Amino acid sequence: MKKAHSQKQYSRGFLFFLVLIIQSLQVGLYAQCSPQSGVISGIVYEDLNNNGVHENNEPAIGGTLVTIYNKSGQLITFTNSTNTGYYSFNNLTDGQPYRLTFDYLPQYSTSFLGNDNGSSVQFANAPACNASIGLVNLTTSCGDDPVVYTSCFVQGAVNGAYANEPTIIGFNYSINPSEMKSMFATHGQTGSVWGVAWKSETSELFSSAFVKQYSALTPHGHGAIFKTAINGNSGTTSLFANLGNLGVNIGTMPVTDANNCSYGHQVGKYGLGAIALNSSEEVLYAVNLYNKSLVIMPTVNPTSANTREIVIPNPNCSNGEYAPFGLKYHNDKLYISVTCTEETGGNDVNSAAVVYEYDPATNTFTNIFSTNYLKGHWSNTPENSLATQHWFTDLDFTDDGNMVIAFTDRTGHKFCNSPSNRLDHQFPDILMVWNNNGVWTLEENGKA
Repeated sequence: MKKAHSQKQYSRGFLFFLVLIIQSLQVGLYAQCSPQSGVISGIVYEDLNNNGVHENNEPAIGGTLVTIYNKSGQLITFTNSTNTGYYSFNNLTDGQPYRLTFDYLPQYSTSFLGNDNGSSVQFANAPACNASIGLVNLTTSCGDDPVVYTSCFVQGAVNGAYANEPTIIGFNYSINPSEMKSMFATHGQTGSVWGVAWKSETSELFSSAFVKQYSALTPHGHGAIFKTAINGNSGTTSLFANLGNLGVNIGTMPVTDANNCSYGHQVGKYGLGAIALNSSEEVLYAVNLYNKSLVIMPTVNPTSANTREIVIPNPNCSNGEYAPFGLKYHNDKLYISVTCTEETGGNDVNSAAVVYEYDPATNTFTNIFSTNYLKGHWSNTPENSLATQHWFTDLDFTDDGNMVIAFTDRTGHKFCNSPSNRLDHQFPDILMVWNNNGVWTLEENGKA
């Protein structure tokens, strides 16, 4: 299962100075409140245009759990936002710092950080009256029939016979079979790519280089991230970043000819995995397969100075053989899929899928789920083997808070059989993991 991303375009107004005047008035109305001694308060609201400013037409959100802690991290009390979105904590000590956390329904995500949105974890000194949070309703923010973007694989060199075939396409969610799919990038522009991430504020789509047998990379190599500016039914693609040039250890591929059967040995070990943006769309996350690491960079002008790399820990896989890949940013946390590949031992029982929850605020990884449901184990030889090699490549969350996980069959990406490269047998899988009172539990016989 590949990532698909949706688009909605918002009206921005028609005169620049008028927009500035309106925004100034909105900030005055909502940000310049009058704090009361011993009180911290704020508003929970739906940020319809995702700009971090509470505007007149934006509805309140009631029932959001707000918890307050003292400077030592001790719980003081908690409350829920009212039907007007308002909450408050009284009898606090003026001048003292407090930490606030906001727990909202899974259908919401935090909006763009701004004057009236301080994220789901906030720090405030009493008194304060604008410790507010703006939320985006993920079920309604994409319109009635949004555009879905996904990546495609094209055989051959980027300057070969299929250079003009599409690697990034878009189609309406309703999927009309008679409707032509829109092409936004070609094989000659991106080469083989897997990950896609949508930046709604600028209508840009990011995509990441992926090592796949028979599908070549661009001259930018296996550390490339591309940016496609979307304009209607067309796109303009350029190189966004080459991680190797930003000081990230992406390794050197021993084989660069995609038609060489040894090229497939590098699948899942070189190149990039999934990519994702945080809720403010200011930060891009990417998985560096070679270094088993999480790369963190800004979505505007990344440099070696503002790009970080954090090694994703081994979740006790046999012989230290593990492969991170999938990403999902959800409720201010980043979720990462990891496969225990069991290459050396060759024992299918030891193959496993693991989900890490990464907290950007503390740079900590927490193992929240694991299963040995996977079929097969990783092996590079023989190159034409049809044996299933499950690879945990994707995860997402449903509206009711459950987790969907997807296993790709690695065989479909490393298979090589000269002179014919045709492959008709692949066995991926999609499963549900349900939140059983805080314990993530795999479905059983189709039931969760």
